[in-house]
Amino acid sequence: MNPQLVTHVFASLQGLEKSMGTIKRLLPLFREEGAEFACLVPKQEEILAHMRRTANLLQLQMAKGENHAAVRSLQIFYGLHQMVRPDILRAFGTLSRGQASIPGTETAAEPKHITYH
Repeated sequence: MNPQLVTHVFASLQGLEKSMGTIKRLLPLFREEGAEFACLVPKQEEILAHMRRTANLLQLQMAKGENHAAVRSLQIFYGLHQMVRPDILRAFGTLSRGQASIPGTETAAEPKHITYH
């Protein structure tokens, strides 16, 4: 098995974890869109934690030369990846493209907005 797979697995995981961090940071700025995604965050974080453990196990199995076990860990990782990635990217895309009013700064005359690009 190609040892560069471990690098790819950790890069993929890191991208999802960074997106989840951004989602958690943006959720308080949104009222309607944030409510839709807020209930998904704990489950997605749990899956990401399991993915992190699986990636660490994969790295250990690759170092030991246990190819059969490493293949199984890789299958588990990408199964979890397929479960969580679409939801994280959908939430990230929705929240990062939207306009969010800053909590506590709205006035009756003119609300202040932040636009994320």
